[in-house]
Amino acid sequence: MDNPTFTKKRRDPPGLSVAFEIDFMVAKWRRKARRSPGGAVSGGRWACPALAENPTADILRHCTSVLNSGGIKAAAQESQPADQHALWDNNAIDSWLLQPSSRAVPREDAPPEFEWVGVKLRSPLLPHAKAMVDKPSFKRCIAALQMAVHMHVNSTCQFNAFVQPAEGRMDHSAAKRLATLILLLEKHLLLPLNPSAARSMLVTEHSKLAKGRKSTRSRNPHVLASLQHHVSRIHDRALYGQLLHLWGCRDLNEVADLLCSSDGQPLAFSLQLYRDSQARRCQADSSNCLAAFRYALWHPYEQLDVTELWLRLLISICAASQSEEKLFADFAMQTHEMTTWLDKAGSTDDESLPALLHRFNLSGDESAWRKVRGAYRRGRPVSSCKDHSHS
Repeated sequence: MDNPTFTKKRRDPPGLSVAFEIDFMVAKWRRKARRSPGGAVSGGRWACPALAENPTADILRHCTSVLNSGGIKAAAQESQPADQHALWDNNAIDSWLLQPSSRAVPREDAPPEFEWVGVKLRSPLLPHAKAMVDKPSFKRCIAALQMAVHMHVNSTCQFNAFVQPAEGRMDHSAAKRLATLILLLEKHLLLPLNPSAARSMLVTEHSKLAKGRKSTRSRNPHVLASLQHHVSRIHDRALYGQLLHLWGCRDLNEVADLLCSSDGQPLAFSLQLYRDSQARRCQADSSNCLAAFRYALWHPYEQLDVTELWLRLLISICAASQSEEKLFADFAMQTHEMTTWLDKAGSTDDESLPALLHRFNLSGDESAWRKVRGAYRRGRPVSSCKDHSHS
Protein backbone atom coordinates (compact mmCIF):
# COMPACT_ATOMS: atom_id res chain seq x y z
CA MET A 1 0.00 0.00 0.00
CA ASP A 2 3.02 2.28 0.36
CA ASN A 3 3.93 4.62 -2.48
CA PRO A 4 7.50 5.91 -2.76
CA THR A 5 6.42 9.17 -4.40
CA PHE A 6 4.86 10.24 -1.10
CA THR A 7 7.93 9.91 1.11
CA LYS A 8 9.83 12.82 2.61
CA LYS A 9 13.42 13.18 3.72
CA ARG A 10 13.96 12.87 7.44
CA ARG A 11 14.51 16.15 9.27
CA ASP A 12 15.30 16.74 12.91
CA PRO A 13 12.59 18.77 14.67
CA PRO A 14 13.82 22.38 14.84
CA GLY A 15 14.04 23.15 18.56
CA LEU A 16 10.74 21.61 19.60
CA SER A 17 9.88 20.97 23.25
CA VAL A 18 7.29 18.48 24.47
CA ALA A 19 5.21 17.86 27.57
CA PHE A 20 2.31 15.62 28.44
CA GLU A 21 -0.29 15.04 31.11
CA ILE A 22 -1.77 11.75 32.24
CA ASP A 23 -4.81 10.87 34.33
CA PHE A 24 -4.83 8.09 36.90
CA MET A 25 -6.55 7.24 40.17
CA VAL A 26 -5.12 6.68 43.64
CA ALA A 27 -6.72 4.37 46.20
CA LYS A 28 -8.39 5.59 49.38
CA TRP A 29 -9.46 2.97 51.90
CA ARG A 30 -13.18 2.77 52.53
CA ARG A 31 -14.26 3.09 56.15
CA LYS A 32 -15.80 -0.40 56.05
CA ALA A 33 -12.94 -2.08 54.22
CA ARG A 34 -12.04 -5.55 55.47
CA ARG A 35 -8.42 -4.61 55.94
CA SER A 36 -7.15 -2.05 58.41
CA PRO A 37 -7.82 1.46 57.02
CA GLY A 38 -4.64 3.32 56.23
CA GLY A 39 -2.54 0.20 55.80
CA ALA A 40 -0.38 -0.46 52.80
CA VAL A 41 -1.72 -2.65 50.02
CA SER A 42 0.19 -5.55 48.50
CA GLY A 43 3.72 -4.62 47.50
CA GLY A 44 3.88 -1.90 50.15
CA ARG A 45 2.16 0.67 47.98
CA TRP A 46 0.47 3.52 49.81
CA ALA A 47 -3.28 4.10 49.91
CA CYS A 48 -4.91 7.17 51.44
CA PRO A 49 -6.26 6.49 54.97
CA ALA A 50 -10.01 6.05 55.29
CA LEU A 51 -10.31 8.84 57.87
CA ALA A 52 -8.49 11.48 55.84
CA GLU A 53 -10.36 14.79 56.09
CA ASN A 54 -9.19 15.97 52.68
CA PRO A 55 -8.17 12.88 50.69
CA THR A 56 -7.46 14.78 47.47
CA ALA A 57 -5.02 17.12 49.21
CA ASP A 58 -3.38 14.23 51.06
CA ILE A 59 -2.95 12.23 47.86
CA LEU A 60 -1.46 15.17 45.97
CA ARG A 61 0.96 15.87 48.82
CA HIS A 62 1.98 12.22 49.07
CA CYS A 63 2.59 11.89 45.32
CA THR A 64 4.58 15.13 45.32
CA SER A 65 6.66 13.87 48.24
CA VAL A 66 7.38 10.60 46.42
CA LEU A 67 8.73 12.49 43.42
CA ASN A 68 10.69 15.10 45.37
CA SER A 69 12.32 12.42 47.54
CA GLY A 70 13.52 10.76 44.34
CA GLY A 71 15.17 13.96 43.13
CA ILE A 72 12.32 14.85 40.74
CA LYS A 73 11.14 18.46 40.98
CA ALA A 74 7.38 18.38 41.58
CA ALA A 75 4.62 20.61 42.90
CA ALA A 76 0.95 20.17 43.79
CA GLN A 77 -1.95 22.43 42.92
CA GLU A 78 -5.13 21.52 44.78
CA SER A 79 -7.51 23.48 42.57
CA GLN A 80 -7.72 24.12 38.85
CA PRO A 81 -6.80 27.71 37.94
CA ALA A 82 -9.53 29.75 36.29
CA ASP A 83 -7.13 30.45 33.45
CA GLN A 84 -5.72 27.12 32.25
CA HIS A 85 -2.89 28.97 30.50
CA ALA A 86 -1.52 29.71 33.99
CA LEU A 87 -0.44 26.08 34.08
CA TRP A 88 2.40 27.11 31.79
CA ASP A 89 3.60 30.21 33.60
CA ASN A 90 7.26 30.63 34.45
CA ASN A 91 6.86 29.23 37.97
CA ALA A 92 5.49 25.84 36.94
CA ILE A 93 6.82 25.17 33.48
CA ASP A 94 9.94 23.30 34.66
CA SER A 95 8.20 21.14 37.30
CA TRP A 96 6.06 18.03 37.37
CA LEU A 97 2.65 19.31 38.42
CA LEU A 98 0.02 17.24 40.25
CA GLN A 99 -3.62 18.33 40.23
CA PRO A 100 -7.05 16.81 40.85
CA SER A 101 -8.62 15.19 37.79
CA SER A 102 -12.38 15.23 37.31
CA ARG A 103 -12.03 13.07 34.20
CA ALA A 104 -10.62 9.94 35.83
CA VAL A 105 -13.44 7.98 37.48
CA PRO A 106 -13.73 4.29 38.47
CA ARG A 107 -15.93 1.79 36.65
CA GLU A 108 -18.08 -0.92 38.20
CA ASP A 109 -15.20 -3.41 38.13
CA ALA A 110 -12.97 -1.27 40.34
CA PRO A 111 -11.72 -3.07 43.48
CA PRO A 112 -14.55 -2.41 45.96
CA GLU A 113 -12.46 -2.00 49.12
CA PHE A 114 -11.23 1.37 47.84
CA GLU A 115 -12.59 4.69 46.78
CA TRP A 116 -10.65 6.09 43.84
CA VAL A 117 -9.48 9.69 43.60
CA GLY A 118 -8.63 11.15 40.19
CA VAL A 119 -5.20 12.73 39.73
CA LYS A 120 -3.65 14.54 36.78
CA LEU A 121 0.12 14.59 36.38
CA ARG A 122 1.65 17.11 33.98
CA SER A 123 5.27 16.89 32.96
CA PRO A 124 7.57 19.89 32.53
CA LEU A 125 8.39 21.05 29.03
CA LEU A 126 11.37 19.02 27.83
CA PRO A 127 13.53 19.52 24.73
CA HIS A 128 12.45 16.82 22.30
CA ALA A 129 15.95 15.33 22.17
CA LYS A 130 15.98 14.93 25.96
CA ALA A 131 12.45 13.55 26.06
CA MET A 132 13.06 10.88 23.45
CA VAL A 133 16.35 9.36 24.66
CA ASP A 134 16.59 5.62 25.35
CA LYS A 135 15.72 6.05 29.04
CA PRO A 136 13.71 9.28 29.23
CA SER A 137 13.26 11.02 32.59
CA PHE A 138 9.48 10.76 32.41
CA LYS A 139 9.71 6.97 32.65
CA ARG A 140 11.61 7.32 35.92
CA CYS A 141 8.96 9.69 37.26
CA ILE A 142 6.02 7.46 36.37
CA ALA A 143 7.83 4.35 37.64
CA ALA A 144 8.46 6.04 40.99
CA LEU A 145 4.74 6.68 41.46
CA GLN A 146 3.76 3.20 40.30
CA MET A 147 6.13 1.64 42.84
CA ALA A 148 5.08 3.83 45.79
CA VAL A 149 1.36 4.51 45.31
CA HIS A 150 -1.60 2.18 44.70
CA MET A 151 -2.67 3.46 41.28
CA HIS A 152 -5.53 2.53 39.04
CA VAL A 153 -6.32 3.31 35.39
CA ASN A 154 -9.16 2.69 32.97
CA SER A 155 -10.51 4.17 29.77
CA THR A 156 -11.40 7.47 31.47
CA CYS A 157 -7.69 8.19 31.93
CA GLN A 158 -6.43 10.45 29.18
CA PHE A 159 -2.99 11.05 27.73
CA ASN A 160 -2.65 14.61 26.45
CA ALA A 161 0.48 15.88 24.74
CA PHE A 162 1.81 19.39 24.20
CA VAL A 163 4.39 20.51 21.66
CA GLN A 164 6.04 23.92 21.71
CA PRO A 165 8.14 25.42 18.91
CA ALA A 166 11.59 26.87 19.40
CA GLU A 167 11.64 29.59 22.07
CA GLY A 168 7.90 29.09 22.49
CA ARG A 169 7.07 31.28 19.52
CA MET A 170 4.62 30.39 16.77
CA ASP A 171 3.43 32.97 14.27
CA HIS A 172 -0.01 32.68 12.74
CA SER A 173 1.33 31.28 9.46
CA ALA A 174 3.02 28.40 11.29
CA ALA A 175 -0.19 27.85 13.26
CA LYS A 176 -2.17 27.65 10.01
CA ARG A 177 0.28 25.12 8.60
CA LEU A 178 -0.05 22.93 11.69
CA ALA A 179 -3.85 23.20 11.67
CA THR A 180 -3.82 22.31 7.97
CA LEU A 181 -1.99 19.05 8.71
CA ILE A 182 -4.47 18.22 11.47
CA LEU A 183 -7.37 18.73 9.06
CA LEU A 184 -5.66 16.40 6.59
CA LEU A 185 -4.73 13.72 9.12
CA GLU A 186 -7.27 13.71 11.95
CA LYS A 187 -9.69 11.14 10.52
CA HIS A 188 -7.13 9.21 8.50
CA LEU A 189 -4.41 8.78 11.14
CA LEU A 190 -5.02 10.34 14.55
CA LEU A 191 -8.49 8.91 15.14
CA PRO A 192 -7.64 5.38 13.93
CA LEU A 193 -4.78 5.27 16.44
CA ASN A 194 -7.40 5.57 19.19
CA PRO A 195 -10.75 4.44 17.76
CA SER A 196 -12.41 4.91 21.16
CA ALA A 197 -11.69 8.65 21.14
CA ALA A 198 -14.77 10.80 21.61
CA ARG A 199 -15.89 11.99 18.19
CA SER A 200 -17.40 15.01 19.93
CA MET A 201 -13.81 16.23 20.33
CA LEU A 202 -12.83 16.11 16.66
CA VAL A 203 -11.74 19.42 15.15
CA THR A 204 -12.90 18.28 11.71
CA GLU A 205 -16.46 17.87 12.98
CA HIS A 206 -17.10 20.14 15.96
CA SER A 207 -14.83 23.18 15.74
CA LYS A 208 -15.99 26.62 14.69
CA LEU A 209 -13.90 25.97 11.61
CA ALA A 210 -15.89 22.83 10.75
CA LYS A 211 -19.25 24.42 11.50
CA GLY A 212 -18.45 27.79 9.95
CA ARG A 213 -18.97 29.15 6.49
CA LYS A 214 -18.78 26.59 3.69
CA SER A 215 -17.98 28.93 0.82
CA THR A 216 -15.18 27.87 -1.48
CA ARG A 217 -14.68 31.42 -2.71
CA SER A 218 -12.84 34.28 -1.11
CA ARG A 219 -13.21 37.96 -1.89
CA ASN A 220 -9.71 38.57 -0.58
CA PRO A 221 -7.13 37.74 -3.26
CA HIS A 222 -4.36 37.67 -0.66
CA VAL A 223 -6.11 34.89 1.30
CA LEU A 224 -6.65 32.85 -1.84
CA ALA A 225 -3.05 33.36 -2.94
CA SER A 226 -1.73 32.37 0.50
CA LEU A 227 -3.77 29.17 0.52
CA GLN A 228 -2.75 28.26 -3.01
CA HIS A 229 0.87 28.91 -2.09
CA HIS A 230 0.72 26.47 0.84
CA VAL A 231 -1.89 23.92 -0.23
CA SER A 232 -3.08 23.67 -3.81
CA ARG A 233 -5.31 21.25 -5.73
CA ILE A 234 -7.60 20.29 -2.84
CA HIS A 235 -10.09 17.74 -4.17
CA ASP A 236 -12.58 17.87 -1.27
CA ARG A 237 -14.82 20.96 -1.50
CA ALA A 238 -15.74 20.91 2.21
CA LEU A 239 -12.08 20.65 3.18
CA TYR A 240 -11.17 23.42 0.76
CA GLY A 241 -13.82 25.68 2.33
CA GLN A 242 -12.42 25.02 5.81
CA LEU A 243 -8.87 25.72 4.67
CA LEU A 244 -9.99 28.93 3.01
CA HIS A 245 -11.57 30.02 6.29
CA LEU A 246 -8.45 29.03 8.23
CA TRP A 247 -6.03 30.86 5.97
CA GLY A 248 -8.18 33.97 6.22
CA CYS A 249 -7.27 34.37 9.90
CA ARG A 250 -5.28 37.52 10.58
CA ASP A 251 -3.52 36.57 13.82
CA LEU A 252 -2.80 33.72 16.20
CA ASN A 253 -5.78 34.42 18.44
CA GLU A 254 -8.14 34.04 15.48
CA VAL A 255 -6.59 30.70 14.55
CA ALA A 256 -6.83 29.42 18.13
CA ASP A 257 -10.45 30.53 18.45
CA LEU A 258 -11.45 28.92 15.17
CA LEU A 259 -10.17 25.55 16.39
CA CYS A 260 -12.40 25.61 19.50
CA SER A 261 -15.98 24.40 19.80
CA SER A 262 -18.86 26.82 19.34
CA ASP A 263 -18.88 27.49 23.10
CA GLY A 264 -15.15 28.17 23.16
CA GLN A 265 -13.97 24.84 24.60
CA PRO A 266 -10.73 23.25 23.35
CA LEU A 267 -11.14 20.11 21.26
CA ALA A 268 -8.83 17.20 20.45
CA PHE A 269 -6.38 19.65 18.87
CA SER A 270 -6.03 23.20 20.12
CA LEU A 271 -3.55 26.02 20.45
CA GLN A 272 -2.85 27.27 23.97
CA LEU A 273 -1.55 30.81 23.89
CA TYR A 274 0.12 32.34 26.91
CA ARG A 275 2.57 35.08 27.73
CA ASP A 276 3.36 34.85 31.44
CA SER A 277 1.59 34.24 34.74
CA GLN A 278 0.24 37.79 34.79
CA ALA A 279 -1.11 37.84 31.24
CA ARG A 280 -4.88 37.84 30.91
CA ARG A 281 -5.07 37.88 27.13
CA CYS A 282 -2.51 36.70 24.63
CA GLN A 283 -1.29 39.05 21.97
CA ALA A 284 -0.38 37.69 18.56
CA ASP A 285 3.02 39.40 18.51
CA SER A 286 4.16 38.54 22.05
CA SER A 287 2.60 35.23 23.06
CA ASN A 288 4.05 31.81 23.52
CA CYS A 289 2.09 28.95 22.04
CA LEU A 290 1.62 25.27 22.79
CA ALA A 291 -0.05 22.85 20.42
CA ALA A 292 -2.24 20.56 22.53
CA PHE A 293 -3.30 17.09 21.40
CA ARG A 294 -6.05 15.15 23.22
CA TYR A 295 -6.47 12.06 21.08
CA ALA A 296 -5.08 9.35 23.37
CA LEU A 297 -5.73 7.30 26.48
CA TRP A 298 -3.09 6.44 29.05
CA HIS A 299 -2.86 2.71 29.60
CA PRO A 300 0.48 1.56 31.03
CA TYR A 301 -0.23 -2.08 30.29
CA GLU A 302 2.73 -4.20 29.32
CA GLN A 303 3.69 -3.49 25.68
CA LEU A 304 0.74 -1.10 25.30
CA ASP A 305 2.17 2.13 26.73
CA VAL A 306 1.66 4.67 23.96
CA THR A 307 3.55 7.58 25.56
CA GLU A 308 6.60 7.46 23.31
CA LEU A 309 4.61 6.43 20.23
CA TRP A 310 2.38 9.48 20.46
CA LEU A 311 5.23 11.85 21.29
CA ARG A 312 7.25 10.68 18.27
CA LEU A 313 4.27 11.11 15.95
CA LEU A 314 3.21 14.51 17.24
CA ILE A 315 6.77 15.84 17.21
CA SER A 316 7.04 14.73 13.58
CA ILE A 317 3.76 16.40 12.62
CA CYS A 318 4.78 19.66 14.30
CA ALA A 319 8.24 19.51 12.72
CA ALA A 320 6.65 19.09 9.28
CA SER A 321 4.53 22.18 9.90
CA GLN A 322 7.67 24.20 10.59
CA SER A 323 9.28 23.32 7.28
CA GLU A 324 10.03 26.14 4.86
CA GLU A 325 7.06 27.04 2.69
CA LYS A 326 7.98 25.08 -0.44
CA LEU A 327 8.76 21.90 1.49
CA PHE A 328 5.57 22.25 3.50
CA ALA A 329 3.46 22.83 0.39
CA ASP A 330 4.88 19.68 -1.22
CA PHE A 331 4.42 17.64 1.94
CA ALA A 332 0.84 18.81 2.56
CA MET A 333 -0.18 18.28 -1.05
CA GLN A 334 1.34 14.80 -1.19
CA THR A 335 -0.37 13.93 2.10
CA HIS A 336 -3.73 15.05 0.71
CA GLU A 337 -3.16 13.10 -2.49
CA MET A 338 -2.25 10.03 -0.45
CA THR A 339 -5.37 10.14 1.74
CA THR A 340 -7.53 10.76 -1.34
CA TRP A 341 -5.93 7.79 -3.07
CA LEU A 342 -6.42 5.58 0.01
CA ASP A 343 -10.08 6.59 0.23
CA LYS A 344 -10.72 5.87 -3.44
CA ALA A 345 -9.04 2.47 -3.06
CA GLY A 346 -11.37 1.65 -0.17
CA SER A 347 -8.43 1.04 2.13
CA THR A 348 -9.14 0.06 5.72
CA ASP A 349 -7.43 1.82 8.61
CA ASP A 350 -5.12 -1.18 9.01
CA GLU A 351 -4.18 -0.97 5.33
CA SER A 352 -3.64 2.81 5.45
CA LEU A 353 -1.50 2.83 8.58
CA PRO A 354 1.85 1.78 7.00
CA ALA A 355 1.70 4.43 4.29
CA LEU A 356 0.75 7.24 6.68
CA LEU A 357 3.39 6.35 9.25
CA HIS A 358 5.93 6.21 6.43
CA ARG A 359 5.08 9.84 5.62
CA PHE A 360 6.71 10.73 8.94
CA ASN A 361 9.54 8.19 8.80
CA LEU A 362 7.87 6.21 11.58
CA SER A 363 7.57 2.84 9.89
CA GLY A 364 9.50 1.37 12.82
CA ASP A 365 6.51 2.08 15.07
CA GLU A 366 4.02 0.20 12.89
CA SER A 367 4.22 -3.08 14.81
CA ALA A 368 3.69 -1.36 18.17
CA TRP A 369 0.73 0.61 16.85
CA ARG A 370 -0.84 -2.57 15.49
CA LYS A 371 -0.66 -4.12 18.96
CA VAL A 372 -2.33 -1.06 20.45
CA ARG A 373 -5.05 -0.99 17.80
CA GLY A 374 -5.68 -4.69 18.38
CA ALA A 375 -6.09 -4.03 22.09
CA TYR A 376 -8.81 -1.46 21.36
CA ARG A 377 -10.94 -4.03 19.60
CA ARG A 378 -13.96 -5.44 21.39
CA GLY A 379 -13.18 -7.78 24.25
CA ARG A 380 -9.59 -6.63 24.71
CA PRO A 381 -8.51 -4.89 27.95
CA VAL A 382 -8.06 -1.35 26.62
CA SER A 383 -11.53 -1.21 25.05
CA SER A 384 -13.45 -2.97 27.80
CA CYS A 385 -13.49 -0.01 30.22
CA LYS A 386 -12.45 -2.42 32.96
CA ASP A 387 -10.11 -1.04 35.58
CA HIS A 388 -6.46 -2.00 35.73
CA SER A 389 -4.69 -1.68 39.06
CA HIS A 390 -0.99 -1.54 39.82
CA SER A 391 -0.96 -3.88 42.76
